[in-house]
Amino acid sequence: METNDSVRSRLLAQLPNDGELAGYRVEVAALLDKRKKALRAEKYVHRRILIAASLLFVAGEWRVSAHRESFIAAAFFIFLYGVMESALYKTRQGQVELLKEMKQLQLQVLELHGACQRKNNE
Repeated sequence: METNDSVRSRLLAQLPNDGELAGYRVEVAALLDKRKKALRAEKYVHRRILIAASLLFVAGEWRVSAHRESFIAAAFFIFLYGVMESALYKTRQGQVELLKEMKQLQLQVLELHGACQRKNNE
């Protein structure tokens, strides 16, 4: 098990220096953009799953043959999977929003820390 000091030193080593803050800001913006694109792709897939379940249910309702129950059962399970994906999507969306807020706060703290260091150096 790592000690708190080693974890702290590893985390502090990942923070940018005062001169690298603009580059770090660009990295953070790229990371957030990447996560938002992934969320949009998940939302697209989620909607397609629910549409497929709806179409399968409608096809099962129109069928008069012995396979009607199979269509409706498949539609139910696909719909259930879509609802589960919807819950996961909402969770991931909350994670991205939380990450965005944390990174904004981190950048503000780093700017204030840099300003304090410049003021102390003068």
